Parts: sequence; structure tokens; C-alpha cells
Amino acid sequence: MNVSDAFDFNFIWNVFSNVIFHIIIFGISVYYIIKKQNIEGFLMAGGSFIHICTSLFYSIIYPMMIKNGNSSMQNMGFLSVIINGIAFIGSILFVIGLILLVTNHVALSKKLVE
Repeated sequence: MNVSDAFDFNFIWNVFSNVIFHIIIFGISVYYIIKKQNIEGFLMAGGSFIHICTSLFYSIIYPMMIKNGNSSMQNMGFLSVIINGIAFIGSILFVIGLILLVTNHVALSKKLVE
């Protein structure tokens, strides 16, 4: 990847489209942390942040590594397994936070109805 690739509209759009959803979810999670400092918000924000990092890795760093040809395919495969494992942990953190949030919200709603 050279400097002209960094200003290519398709490249910028690819990075933006891969990361924008995670940035929105991260922003919502941070807003929730500001409003209510519960573990749910921290878990969801942590999972979203991990996904932002892994999306940026796969959008920017991974293509540069392939294009430069400095790494063997075996190393690239091993690196993919590691990054996918980290993304999986981020997904688990986010889902646990979301389940806790929904469970607490449903319990609070039932308590208010009674």
C-alpha cells in the first residue's frame, strides 16, 4: 500500500463501511455508561471497541501485509486465527452485556407494572 492508496475513495469507503456500525454501537454503549455506570455498558463498550480494532486490522493492516508479501501464508493464517479469536471474545463480551441489559430492563419493567 502506498500513499496514493490511502486517498483512494474505494479504500476509504471500504474502511468506513466496515467500521461505522461498530463506532455507532460503541457510542451508544459509552452514552449508556455515562448515564448509568453499570457492568452492562462496560461489557458492551469493550466488545464494540474490540470489534472496531479487529475491523480496522482487517481493513487496513491485513491488506498491507498481503500486498507487501513480507509474511508467508502460514503466518497470515495463524494471524487470522488469533485476530478472529480476539473478535470472538469481543462478541461474547458484547452479547453478555446485552443479555444483562435486556434482563435487567425486563425485570425493572415487570416490577413497575406490579
